[in-house]
Amino acid sequence: MGETGQQSDRVEAMEQTKTCPRCKVTKSLALYAKNKTSRSGLSSHCRECTRKGWSRSRVRSRSADSRAAQAEAKRRDAVLEQDERATAAACKRLAATTAEALGR
Repeated sequence: MGETGQQSDRVEAMEQTKTCPRCKVTKSLALYAKNKTSRSGLSSHCRECTRKGWSRSRVRSRSADSRAAQAEAKRRDAVLEQDERATAAACKRLAATTAEALGR
């Protein structure tokens, strides 16, 4: 049996839209990015949801980088402080040894 005009229009209209699984909104195919690896040839999420996902990921990444940078700065400061203490102790020993040698 052939399709009637209304059925054909409905099938065509269904093929022109897609529902985003993240926002649950049916949108035009023009609002989806191309993805050659998917069966439909389009991204599974709409461009807006994809953009929001990347933004969240970027924020998390930057905050992780920030935490890592803070931890590295803390470690570096601790090493520098330890080196300063070691240098000060070595200077005191040298001064004491020099004072002994000079008889003071």
